[in-house]
Amino acid sequence: MKAWQTLAVATVSVFGVNAHAAGGQKFMGPEHDSAAQYSYVEANLLIHPDDYKGIGLRGSYEIRPHVALMGRYDRLGADVANADVTSTLISVGGRYFSGIVGFDNTDVDLSARLTRAEAKASGLAFSDTGFVLGGQLRHMLGNKAIGGSVLTAEEVFAGVSIGFSDGDTSVVALAGVVVAINDQFSAKAEIALDDGTRFSLGVRMALGKKQINPEPPAKAALILAPAPAVVPEPVMLPELVIVPGPAFVPTPQPMEPPQVRAAASPYGLSADELAEFEGIAGKS
Repeated sequence: MKAWQTLAVATVSVFGVNAHAAGGQKFMGPEHDSAAQYSYVEANLLIHPDDYKGIGLRGSYEIRPHVALMGRYDRLGADVANADVTSTLISVGGRYFSGIVGFDNTDVDLSARLTRAEAKASGLAFSDTGFVLGGQLRHMLGNKAIGGSVLTAEEVFAGVSIGFSDGDTSVVALAGVVVAINDQFSAKAEIALDDGTRFSLGVRMALGKKQINPEPPAKAALILAPAPAVVPEPVMLPELVIVPGPAFVPTPQPMEPPQVRAAASPYGLSADELAEFEGIAGKS
């Protein structure tokens, strides 16, 4: 590594390690409290000037608070003057990120990467090794719904990167947006400007659970828990005790003698008249 590359690495390292020192704390927040995702893998469709098209793979993984490793692989191809030209770019490095004092849901994202580029055409091969320093501002949008769809606006970002290689220095300005599809996947669109305009469209998969900012208590939805069902307590009634009384013995009642009624006379006489008639007949 050349002297200027060593100096660049040392500068970025010292800046990252001491970002939260007394002077750095005036600009950077002591905590990374945004919803930015720094552990992910993504695949992109690349469209570059001069009809170069290809694919790009990128990844980042947070290894400790405010620090993540990052990698990138791009492969492009084009038909130039009836010759098939292919180029590849491999890049590895690290990034340092933190919140910004006074700006909610906004991060500063600083990166340093080693790069290796190769190009092949008509049996010829070219390669170059360099170093890239980058800086971005990333603002989280709080997963706001887009119209009536299931998509939510997740993040917008903008930044600048400076690349150094043998006898060459390049400056790239970029901006983009990330739209969440669900809790795990997001769509990303990016535009980069240097000697031409480059576009990339891709899909990002988050590694691990996303960091979502909780809503302030004043804005949080009030969720009322259903009241517990009221179960009446059983009413204990006193037991009904039946005490047996003395046996009931009916008292015999005297029976009245039946009234004897004389038989009726066949002559239509009453009993008295009949008795008197019978007495007269006996005397005769």
